[in-house]
Amino acid sequence: MAFPRTSSRCFSGERGNEGKEDEQMSIPQSLTVVVVSKSSEIAGIATAVLCRKDIGGYNPLMVAAFVRAGRKKSIFFVAGAQRKIPIVVATPYHLINPGRVDLWLALDTKTEEIVRGHIRRNGPPPDNFYRTQFPDPVVGCGFDVRGIPSTREGMDPWLDYLTEQFKPWKERIWKAYGDSS
Repeated sequence: MAFPRTSSRCFSGERGNEGKEDEQMSIPQSLTVVVVSKSSEIAGIATAVLCRKDIGGYNPLMVAAFVRAGRKKSIFFVAGAQRKIPIVVATPYHLINPGRVDLWLALDTKTEEIVRGHIRRNGPPPDNFYRTQFPDPVVGCGFDVRGIPSTREGMDPWLDYLTEQFKPWKERIWKAYGDSS
């Protein structure tokens, strides 16, 4: 679907666009990415790190999922709020329909195996534009996501580590999303 692009002159009340052909701008195609981990908290934190961008009010749907429930809440939720990173609450992976997910980003190899089994049992991923961008619907993130630090002093270095490590994935996801328009 294409919408006419309006120049900034129209917003300022200036005239002079009469008779000119409108440029076309299209909305990116829907992209659903599930960030999945053994830990619900780590999945939520990683999803929050990957979400921090905005393209003209449109964003991919980023969902956090876990394969086993966590035992306790960490102090990371407080530290994340202080850095203005809203931590995403994770959902059990088996409640997610694989037919609606374009990319599963697994944070560990065991989780990757579990998700592949989930897809085999419950249907294929969507066959759309994103299959060319992400031929394999389940991918590992490519690095070890260390556990959440137990002290507040360890939070900032840990978050900086995650932000740096996820940068290539964030760029790849947002590039694919932008290329779909």
